[in-house]
Formats: sequence, C-alpha cells, structure tokens
Amino acid sequence: MASQARGRPGLFSALVIGFGAQIAGRLVDLRWHLTHDEFEGGVEQLQAHWLIWLATLFVIGVAGVALGHADHQSERRGYLIVLVSNVAYAVVAVIHFFQHLNQLEVDWAHLLLAIIGVASVIGVLWVIGARLRSRRAQAGAAA
Repeated sequence: MASQARGRPGLFSALVIGFGAQIAGRLVDLRWHLTHDEFEGGVEQLQAHWLIWLATLFVIGVAGVALGHADHQSERRGYLIVLVSNVAYAVVAVIHFFQHLNQLEVDWAHLLLAIIGVASVIGVLWVIGARLRSRRAQAGAAA
C-alpha cells in the first residue's frame, strides 16, 4: 500500500520547496550581515530575515499536514522532527528578535538557532530516506 503522503505528492514537494526557501533565507541573512554592521531596529531585522521567517512558517504548516498523511512510521518521524525543530526555531527567533530590538545580544540564541537548523536538516533527510526505503521495498515487492 502506497503512503498517503505519496498519494499527496504536493506535501513532499512543498517540504523540499520550503526547505530550499529556508536555505535561500539563510543566504539573504548572510548577505545582509556581510553588508551591514549591526541591527538597529525591526526594519533591519525584517530585511535580513523575512525569507527565513516566511519559509519556516510554511515548513511548519507542511510538516503538520504531512504528519496526518504519512502511512509509514519512519516518514512520520521525519516530519515530526521537521515540525518540532521549526517550531523551536520560530520560538527562539521571536525571542532573538526582541533581544536585538532592545540591544541585548546573547550568543546562546545564535548557537541554539544553529543547532535547531541542523535538527531540521536531519528531519528533512529522514523524510527523504524513509521515502527512498519505502520505494525500494515497493519495487522489490512488485518484482
């Protein structure tokens, strides 16, 4: 029996697109930081982070919906990792936004955002691996 998430191919494609947008958002952030000194307020933060924030909200939505449509436990586990890590990213990003807004710089937020980013990558790779294993198993059963 094929996974419902594969029956809804838009979910996996949306995850990949959202993850790609997050990577692009990190590049926008990097470019901003390379061409500016420091944040002065909310407008500067928006200029640097708008894409990563938007992509994170998108990925949260996709992962949440995909959890209800994945038949295989391993694929569901990957989507759960993506969901939890991106919710954590959103929470820390909001806290960090207000830290910058109030001229409070704490390195723990940067470190935590990096760790959470790695967790999100692990979740996406987990989903990809689960889908590949499932396809191999289906191909083997059909042969």
